[in-house]
Amino acid sequence: KIPVVPEAKREYFKFWPGGGGELEEEQQPLRGYYIAGTWSRWRAVKMENEGEDNYGYTITLGENRWEEFQIFLDGDSQRRLHPGQSHSAKALAVLGPDPEVLSKGLNWRVEGRGRWFEVPAEAVEEVSLGQPEKVSKAIQALSQGLSADKPQEALANGKAELRPLEVGSSDVGLPGERYRIRLRIAGRYRTVLWEKLAQEDDNALMPVSEGEYAIVGSWNSWSPQAMSREGDAWHCDVKLIASGEEFQILRNDDWSQVIAPARRKADASEVLSGPDHCRFFRGQTWYLAGQPNEVFRITFKRWSSTEGGKVEDHKSVSWERLSAPSSQVQRCLQPPRPQLSVIGSWSGFARMQQMTPSAGASMKESILSFNMHVGSDGVDGFQFVQDFNWDQVCHPDRPVTSSGSTCRVVTSPVQATSSDLVWAIGLGPDIVPGDIFQVEVVVMEEVIVKVTWKQVQDPGRPRLQLLSCD
Repeated sequence: KIPVVPEAKREYFKFWPGGGGELEEEQQPLRGYYIAGTWSRWRAVKMENEGEDNYGYTITLGENRWEEFQIFLDGDSQRRLHPGQSHSAKALAVLGPDPEVLSKGLNWRVEGRGRWFEVPAEAVEEVSLGQPEKVSKAIQALSQGLSADKPQEALANGKAELRPLEVGSSDVGLPGERYRIRLRIAGRYRTVLWEKLAQEDDNALMPVSEGEYAIVGSWNSWSPQAMSREGDAWHCDVKLIASGEEFQILRNDDWSQVIAPARRKADASEVLSGPDHCRFFRGQTWYLAGQPNEVFRITFKRWSSTEGGKVEDHKSVSWERLSAPSSQVQRCLQPPRPQLSVIGSWSGFARMQQMTPSAGASMKESILSFNMHVGSDGVDGFQFVQDFNWDQVCHPDRPVTSSGSTCRVVTSPVQATSSDLVWAIGLGPDIVPGDIFQVEVVVMEEVIVKVTWKQVQDPGRPRLQLLSCD
């Protein structure tokens, strides 16, 4: 049965330029609106008051060719304006202000990438990058002069010369191009818009700040381990703890900017994907086939090129075995790691996070705990991973929604693990988004014997960093 939205709560307009009503007091800032995004590593910067309740800020598109952002009231990260979905387009309803836990991952995205097509050369000359109103000319020329599904055959027959054309919205642009982001307010209505700013010539691109990179791997508890830059490459020396270790790469220590291969335990020849949110790369790793105490140097390179009019973002990963540990390895070594970590729906079950050992543990029994918020969906599920190894994902044999419920705990490799087989918090009638729970896990001789949780007002210790999987 489809629920009926009460008439008084139904929204007919996302934005009404003529206004109407007014924002409630808690929805208004005292000092202004601030914008935070991937270009600033989520550091909030004040937006410019353009008058008539318009606020603007100009960004430069970075090497990813996309940027994400939210808007903070008074620069307060717990009072966020955000869209209702991840990777949101412009001109949609503005929600908030909400705390971080209810808005994490719900970002606007300025998407500068399009899709590449092979079209007649004369059509390319008529189309300017990012001007979709002219793209129809290219499509029309393609349909009239060529077989759309066999352009290469038509080229071979001498019917036309083909060139690559990037097709997309008016936001399609190159690194270094500038975009003006605007928050518009009309009464109680708010919307966020942006436009690509015109440039005088192709040489007018702004300088692009390059990202910094880190390794996250099974030997360092999947915590960021900074890489060092030497010339055009990034390096990191690592010392293996176990036989064979896995890793991914992070840009700017941001789990929404993961770089990974397309499969599990890949070698250096595998095609790289990303940067993008970790939920897209669950269990997709590179594999160092070595023995404990062996040292490897991992090298990452990223560069761009324009070949035949097509803009390419190149990335490569390689590694070599070193004969002796370096001083960098000694700095990178981590303290002894705990044996159990947690993964949850807040990160798409893709990011392992450590738990806190509780007092009173014995030689055979240990108690681990973590605190978590219930996210914007009103329910969150979680599983565990043994020894930071994606081959050992621990989950119940059925969904468990009650604290302390008995179940059989199964260990499966990540590719055979269902995200439906979880311990889940939030299905109770009195639980709402934002509620805080403390979860305790009793482990006896490396076997999970009990999982319990209770609602708390003051968590007493830092909560897990939540990453939306929407």
